[in-house]
Amino acid sequence: MPVYVRKNVFTPPSIDNVSSEDEDDYLQDPELLRDDLPQPYRMIDKILSMVLDTVWDIISIKERYRLAQESKIRPPRYDSAQEMQPAFSKVTEMTNSVDGRYIFVGLPNSLTVMDAMTQRIVTSWEEDQLEITQIKAHIMGVQTYLIVTVDDMGIARLFAFAFDCLFLLKILNEPDGGTKILASKCEASIEGDYVGIVVENPSTKETWLDIHKTPRDAWLRELDVIQAQIAPKEETGGDKTQTETSMYNREPQDKPEKKKKKQKRKEQSPEPVTRPVTPPTLTDLSSYKFTSPTLVVKIRPTPPITGCSCTLSVACNKVDQGEVIGSGQNHIVTPQHFALRDKMFDHLHENVLQYIPPKDPLAAENIVMPNFHFLTAGRMVSPGLEQTTQAAQPTTVAVWWDGGSHIMHYSLIKGGKDIEHKADLVWPFTCNIKCSATTLCDTFIAVGLDNGTVSLWDWHIGVDVGIISVSTETSIERLRFLDPTICADEQRSYPPYKTRVSTCLVIQCKNGAQYLHNTAAGSTIAPLCISEEPENEDEYETILQTMTDVPEVLLVVEKSGHLLLKDVTTGFKLCQLCLPITYKLASPWQPVFAFGGGGQFVYVKGELLYEDSEPEADTNSADQEASEQTETDAQNVASDQKVASDPKIASDQKVGIKQKVASDLKVASDQKIASDQNVASEQNVASDQKTASDQNVASEQEEVKAAGVCMSQMFFFPLRSFPTLDKYWERRRTPVDLRVHSTVENRLQALMEARWEEQALRKCRMQMRWKMLRDELELVNLRRDMTNKSLSQTFYTESTYRTSPPIF
Repeated sequence: MPVYVRKNVFTPPSIDNVSSEDEDDYLQDPELLRDDLPQPYRMIDKILSMVLDTVWDIISIKERYRLAQESKIRPPRYDSAQEMQPAFSKVTEMTNSVDGRYIFVGLPNSLTVMDAMTQRIVTSWEEDQLEITQIKAHIMGVQTYLIVTVDDMGIARLFAFAFDCLFLLKILNEPDGGTKILASKCEASIEGDYVGIVVENPSTKETWLDIHKTPRDAWLRELDVIQAQIAPKEETGGDKTQTETSMYNREPQDKPEKKKKKQKRKEQSPEPVTRPVTPPTLTDLSSYKFTSPTLVVKIRPTPPITGCSCTLSVACNKVDQGEVIGSGQNHIVTPQHFALRDKMFDHLHENVLQYIPPKDPLAAENIVMPNFHFLTAGRMVSPGLEQTTQAAQPTTVAVWWDGGSHIMHYSLIKGGKDIEHKADLVWPFTCNIKCSATTLCDTFIAVGLDNGTVSLWDWHIGVDVGIISVSTETSIERLRFLDPTICADEQRSYPPYKTRVSTCLVIQCKNGAQYLHNTAAGSTIAPLCISEEPENEDEYETILQTMTDVPEVLLVVEKSGHLLLKDVTTGFKLCQLCLPITYKLASPWQPVFAFGGGGQFVYVKGELLYEDSEPEADTNSADQEASEQTETDAQNVASDQKVASDPKIASDQKVGIKQKVASDLKVASDQKIASDQNVASEQNVASDQKTASDQNVASEQEEVKAAGVCMSQMFFFPLRSFPTLDKYWERRRTPVDLRVHSTVENRLQALMEARWEEQALRKCRMQMRWKMLRDELELVNLRRDMTNKSLSQTFYTESTYRTSPPIF
């Protein structure tokens, strides 16, 4: 009878011969030597151990963070915010003048000029349904300011502020009955010679950049004419008022007996009031006409590279002489080649491309915005370099577009009717550009890249100073050049005059870390880290703004809404500016603030907090509570260190915690059934309460508006009264200009002066020369004698011919 025997029979092991998975468990937990749990319970035990270890690690991290926060030195808090006039409660945008004398404020339906020291309204320009969102101010002449504004309707305007009056110079994108063009950004050069406006066509969704040349000299002459016309009116009004006052106060020569009656009557009568001379009205100011700016260059974004269907000869004709590196638009690559490359790429990466989410056809396309800087003449774009009329005036505009890797340089003084010409210079980079910055004198240009490096250029000489490697993990987000006075006086001697090359560059990465780099070092020295990556996301700094008169102090705005002043050279936080407890900073990402008086005042806009809203946690109260419980925390830390130092106590404590966690999980599982039954009812109640609270908040806001209470308020801080800033105000600073490169005439003059200085020492040099001449003549004579002596001596040798007798 055949017997069928199964092969590969597996016999499950018994509990006695099961080997422990962790052979060292008996050293840590002796109970496992006697109790080897079966599989389900062993898995549960491992899960509980893992949960316990994870919770213990989280507790340790939080404890270390708490101890680190307590060990930090908190900057002093100043609650000296003072409220401004109710007229400034609805400020939309504000900026300060370059000299710090005035603050230009954008209000609903008006543009107002305020005195920076006294908070007094100087003048205003009003228009209905106007809300200014951007304001830039530049010095155009002596006590004459050019103001560039953009409102919420996308209209860019140019104003002139002179002799306490505002004049509307020009509306750059004024609709002429056709398609409405919207302005998204408008900036001017330092002295207002050129104005760049970024415009958008809503119908075609096209964006481009227009550069206008302003008739600055003509505007200054026209303003002088207007001032001459207004001055006689003021004098006439003042003389008339003084005449009326003198006639009213004139007393006839009365007799002595009538003086007493007249004195009583004079005491009972009111005193005469002198009426001030009113400034010109808006109707008078709007009647003046000014010269219109001239469109110089129109720059459109670089189109994407596509296939070329032209022949080789046609493509070669489009190529220039080759002295300028182009953007890659002129090529002979056919569309079929691009299609084959795309097909090959899709075939090679088919398994990865399936995870890319599909594009939403209804999603709005991102508008590409340009970033531009006005530059003076340099060696790389030479037109206007040696012209005295173009000294310190912009001759080039550098433009780069979001998501691009090229910087295009366009000449502003190139003649011709074609305003959409090609770039005169192209800077290509290996990755996308994230940010850029220039010095006030346009000597240095810094470009921040996506790969965490910064490219530094000397624009005037046309030399790449160096590539600064900042970080390999994140990109560059913000760049800012500081005042050269805070750097060491390092000069390089380029005969016949010295050249200053040192200034500081503040670099902020995307992760929040900040670095300080000295341009004199180039790329030989790594930048100094002044601020590490913030551990808390609320400590991320969104705004960096320097003070005019105190360049070492930097105003920073954190994501949490805190205003801080810190030393930019060390990164040390000097103080914190605190608004009243019922207000918070309006929009930490784009706060409304401005400096006044060169940094003596800072103006900040705050928003009102409601009772039902959740205000931010007050760090000051938390610090006070932490300081009150310092002794208790120290005792707890000491006990924790004692427990950690004793391994027996730590193991017993861990086992006890494990048993407690198991019991808590068991109780929680029992309570879960009862809690699940009440979830639906609690959610309904919570939703009802949320709806009711939202309605209450909305009703309170309507009541506040109806009662006339402002939801926002302007405050100012007197920074000059802060004790922590005294040592910075006491420092003396000498203005330094990095623009040391001059024209040919100045260089020749410097060479001649150096030659004249050398001629003054000619007598001393000639005396030393004659003194050394005797020694030189003796050496020459000695050499000549030795040569003659050597020639007079004749040396003879024996003859090799045997038959001839020897001579000697």
